[in-house]
Amino acid sequence: MTPDTPTWQTLLAAAQANNPQPHNRFAQLATVQGSHEPRPMVRTVAMRFFLDDARLLISTDMRSEKVGELAANPACELCWYFTESREQFRLSGRAIVIGAAQAALEAKLADAMQRTWAQRSSSARQSYTWPQPKRRLDDAVLFTRDEPMQIPAHFALLLLEIQSVDYLNIAQNPHQRVAFSKLGGQWMPRVINP
Repeated sequence: MTPDTPTWQTLLAAAQANNPQPHNRFAQLATVQGSHEPRPMVRTVAMRFFLDDARLLISTDMRSEKVGELAANPACELCWYFTESREQFRLSGRAIVIGAAQAALEAKLADAMQRTWAQRSSSARQSYTWPQPKRRLDDAVLFTRDEPMQIPAHFALLLLEIQSVDYLNIAQNPHQRVAFSKLGGQWMPRVINP
């Protein structure tokens, strides 16, 4: 953290430090499916790290449905709840899918891709050798236990560009709620009724 770190990110770092249990690394990502009759789609994602003060990285498989949903409509929201400290962060913005070819064009992204891949467990890396997600399961398909020798082409990063944050602390009495919006490059807090 630097002196320029937004207050909400300092609160989020403290929540992560105060809630070290493995389940607190997961959050729910909401996207929009379809344009004719749009409907929300929510899934749990493993949180990785911040690239800078307003961009959060999540890893994904290019073959997953969320990649197509975000290509059609990049608007999304991440809801991250910490069970022990009873804090909730809703991070809203837009997500950009970054594949290996795009990441190679920028050193910071290439480093982030390598770092994210290295942080994945052996079983998570193995899953990238499996068939495409949500396809019909064929009995003849073998799920290998071999780790890929290099980062697979369908391994990607979701770069969530955060535009607003809704912070709620229900451990406080009365509850504490602050809305943060980015205006002119500055994060502006506004205390609101919980």
